[in-house]
Amino acid sequence: SWSPSGDISLTLAKVGNGAWVPFSGLPLSFSMFTGSLARTGGKWSVGLTATATQVTLATGFTLTGVTATGTLTADGTWSVALAGTVPTAGLSLALSGTLTQVPGGAVSGCLAGAASGTIAGLGALTGTASACFSNGALTIVTLSGSLAFGTGQVAVTGSLTLASPSVLTLTATTASLVPALITLNNLTFTKVGNASASLTATLTVGALGSGLSLSVAGTYNSTGDLSLAIAKVGVAKWQPLAGFPFALDTLTGTLKRTAGLWSATLTGAATATSLSTAVTLTSVTATTTISASAGSSLTVTGTALAGPLSVKLTGTLTIPGGGGKLTGCLSGTVASKTLGGLPLTGVTVTVCVLDAGITVALAGSLTIEGKVTTFTGTLTTVKPWTLTLSVTGVTLLTGVVVDELTLS
Repeated sequence: SWSPSGDISLTLAKVGNGAWVPFSGLPLSFSMFTGSLARTGGKWSVGLTATATQVTLATGFTLTGVTATGTLTADGTWSVALAGTVPTAGLSLALSGTLTQVPGGAVSGCLAGAASGTIAGLGALTGTASACFSNGALTIVTLSGSLAFGTGQVAVTGSLTLASPSVLTLTATTASLVPALITLNNLTFTKVGNASASLTATLTVGALGSGLSLSVAGTYNSTGDLSLAIAKVGVAKWQPLAGFPFALDTLTGTLKRTAGLWSATLTGAATATSLSTAVTLTSVTATTTISASAGSSLTVTGTALAGPLSVKLTGTLTIPGGGGKLTGCLSGTVASKTLGGLPLTGVTVTVCVLDAGITVALAGSLTIEGKVTTFTGTLTTVKPWTLTLSVTGVTLLTGVVVDELTLS
């Protein structure tokens, strides 16, 4: 009904086949709508309500099951409240919000709401999403929530760049893979279109990686077995033996997930290093595999110069279950060596790394005055070295028996 004064509301009905296109420069169009023409407080406005199966607002951003309520004010400004669901990148975004455009201006406003779904290669994500227009265009959807990863869930934030192909980036602060042993920090997941996802992060590996800066990178998949490359960042050497001058120049490695269990393997190498001033090593390699079942251990191989003896050593050092430093022994055999004019054969050299320091023990056979006997011995681990051998009593002549020899 009409009145020359006061508030009124007149019903609007669509005539013909035209469509309601509220915004210029934005492909938002409704073919079915109802509405009203109202005068309130002396000011006129138009209100329209519409539904649509789907409308596309940007590349890769199609709103489905759409409801829209729009208002046109006297100055020509359209404000449209939209609600619907956007299926994109494996996610379902239930969004709502208001978009506005003043005459001659650009579309502005945001749609926001819940996000959930399973992203191919990355897994299940639940959280929130927000899509805002900038300079009249919608190019980025921001995301935050929880992503299944490692031993549980990690909090993530990120964005989906609306392009062809789309680019999804999610970041997380930290994720524990093996408590107290393997932790990822500064994680970035990236997925371009339908391609495989990638992961980059920094890595800490408990006591064995103390002082190291490590990076992890590679193709990521949330299911199945996985292998990511580990690299050393910067020039710092790997020094896994706390308190000893043992240092490795290079380091490579692999972070693996096998049958759902995570492990890290590190391999370091050095042309030359040392365990003490009297025990030096050349052509050294050291490998560790860190996992929940294996704990922390280090296998070392290298050619040692222990005092006067050159010997290839190998062995495994371990950290006790209760924690602490790497301890254990390396051993090797010298086929023959003459010291102080005494022929030594089958000499086993054992270098032990202990909390208290380095020890070097020897055992083998030697010949004194044509007599062959077994011996055990020790080597001091500082220069100048001293080698002390204990032998089974060797009788040189009646009443003269040799029980101990000291060489330096």
